[in-house]
Amino acid sequence: MLVEPLLHFSVPFASLKAVGLDWRMVVFGSAVALAPDLDVLFRFPRYLGHSAAIVGFVLLAAALLTFLVPEQKRKTAQLVVAVTAFAVTTRLLLDLFSGFTPLFWPLLNNSYAISSTVNLRISNVPAFGLDASSGSACRFRTFRHIRRTDGDG
Repeated sequence: MLVEPLLHFSVPFASLKAVGLDWRMVVFGSAVALAPDLDVLFRFPRYLGHSAAIVGFVLLAAALLTFLVPEQKRKTAQLVVAVTAFAVTTRLLLDLFSGFTPLFWPLLNNSYAISSTVNLRISNVPAFGLDASSGSACRFRTFRHIRRTDGDG
């Protein structure tokens, strides 16, 4: 579905542009937010690109590597890592609202999702109301990782 990649691109784009970053850095960060979807193209298991534990480890390694960059370019390298971290974190949070996400794999085998319902009522009286169903706007649900039996997973 085309809507989801557009959302994953546009939310970091608007956020990074709002804080005044250069358009090249904004486009870079927004493109990086699409990286977890590469698992579909290369047939990687979803939990590799959608795990905060794995992404965090890679970003930590990248942040440490910025200290090997010459001092006059180090700030730019650190900004690239920070923009990447923001974009991917935004992406993982958005994924929680669209379905079950193996957020803490391999630390936990559970996948998490945030389910929310907002009702907007418009009546002939000029008033608007937002209601959350069941008294709670968000609820976390978990399920165990399901192994595929077709030989791919």
